[in-house]
Amino acid sequence: MIKKVIIAIIIVILILFIKSRIEILAGLKNTNDTLTNVKKELTEEKNNNSLLKEQLKYVTSDKFIEGQAREKLNLTKKNEALVINTNRQNKEKTGLPKEKNQLPWQKWFKKFF
Repeated sequence: MIKKVIIAIIIVILILFIKSRIEILAGLKNTNDTLTNVKKELTEEKNNNSLLKEQLKYVTSDKFIEGQAREKLNLTKKNEALVINTNRQNKEKTGLPKEKNQLPWQKWFKKFF
């Protein structure tokens, strides 16, 4: 009888031990999945960082700064003349083509007559 009780206690202890090991393994798997995801994010961020560094290098270049000054601020170098094109073809003050500003009945009338 004592042997049966000792065997039962040993079996219960083994079952609890196995259960705790299974929980630990499941936690390790979740941790491994999280680590894999973080590594992917790290490589994506490194790529993004390298692209941003290249963009920063370009934006701080003299060529870019000069282009922006010419385009946005209408600045020129010495002995250069600023030319502004005022010729707007088929556009009104809104900047839209004439057809876009027409009412629907005007478009139909134009289409059929």
